[in-house]
Amino acid sequence: MPNWSYNNLQVSGDAELMKQFYSQAIKNNNEGEPEFRLSNLIAMPEKIKNTISPSSSARDRKWMNVEKSDIRDSNISDILGEESAVVLIPVENNTEEKCRQLVAEFGADNWYDWNIRNFGTKWDASATEFDCDEEHFNVWFDTAWSPPGQFLEKAQLMYPQLDFELVYDLEGSNDCGRFSTYRDGNGVYIDHEEGELSYRSYDGREVYYNDSVGDWCYQDTEEVCEDYEQVNPFH
Repeated sequence: MPNWSYNNLQVSGDAELMKQFYSQAIKNNNEGEPEFRLSNLIAMPEKIKNTISPSSSARDRKWMNVEKSDIRDSNISDILGEESAVVLIPVENNTEEKCRQLVAEFGADNWYDWNIRNFGTKWDASATEFDCDEEHFNVWFDTAWSPPGQFLEKAQLMYPQLDFELVYDLEGSNDCGRFSTYRDGNGVYIDHEEGELSYRSYDGREVYYNDSVGDWCYQDTEEVCEDYEQVNPFH
């Protein structure tokens, strides 16, 4: 399992522009529920979907779903007592020439490199929850290993008049940060600030992990703190 980046993205702007944004960013999932996904705005090409990562593992492999097809053939044959027809999906990056063509067309020859290039993360967003009104969108989601910086840069270019802000913290470390819209005379950009998480008691006192006692302690008295919270300075 990866270490997760816990993200909170807020998008705001004119109601008409936000309506356009919603039409792309929120789509019904397989259960018919509205869902935010990075790929709703920046869709992975079909050819890239049918690749194996790393590309060296795809060499001489003909079909994407050969194992599943074998199982399906066996199950259906048991039921029907005859051979079943299965549509096999060809691997799109199983030769050097195919890889060169994919890089030329999409900038990557496998799904992992494409995700890093377009999202900045290994996989699409997961565990998404959102709320919204006509001019504000607020969504919480997780991404694998890193926040979706490349996605934000591309989304900002798609909607230059909207304001984006994403605050994140990284599982397994004290690293955190914020991506936000920045405008100057030359255009609109995504600015990235980095920081560190801190910890404090619920009454506002600083706490730290004391290795010698194996517990969280007040910074000023060294006494053990029973109740504390993680603080992201960008919230």
